[in-house]
Amino acid sequence: MEGKAPTGLYITLAIVVAILGLALIVRKDILAYLTGEDTPAVSEEAAEESVEDLVSGAEPVGGQTDDDFASQALAIADAQYQELNQYSQDEYGMMASLMPLEGGQLVQVFEQFGARLYEPTFGDSTYLNLFQWYQMKLDNSNLWGQSIQLDWSGVPEEWVPTDIPSCGGGGLCTEKEAFRAIWWRSGLPLTF
Repeated sequence: MEGKAPTGLYITLAIVVAILGLALIVRKDILAYLTGEDTPAVSEEAAEESVEDLVSGAEPVGGQTDDDFASQALAIADAQYQELNQYSQDEYGMMASLMPLEGGQLVQVFEQFGARLYEPTFGDSTYLNLFQWYQMKLDNSNLWGQSIQLDWSGVPEEWVPTDIPSCGGGGLCTEKEAFRAIWWRSGLPLTF
């Protein structure tokens, strides 16, 4: 048995590594339980106030807000959140739900999204608005993210961005650029 490591040592080492890994993953929950503190870096109230400030200054292209659209706007906002809250997003599906909307309807989606809790595995939890979620989750590189081309046929001409890349006509854009091109008509400050 010379030169052979004891099996018990390997088993003990594997158990210790598993316990340390688990403690590292759930450390925030353990600390919150022990200290009684689990406060997000930005409160929900502060984040909601920033959403209201952004919405109040919006000048949408192609129509104002529509009261009949509120429930649909909430459904679209919830769908955006479900995609953004996953490890990998279906950007094309997200864009497909936004592409046919008028500027005022996009503002309603942004407003219905409000501020939602972002809880990363590592780091502090915080409340983010939709554009802040885009900033965290969408890629701004053709190397790592997807190269996207938007099809502007069938939409009113005034919806096509004039002062930022439109991501159409043969040009490829990053994920963030494509979402900026869609959200441009909302009149909201594009902070992502």
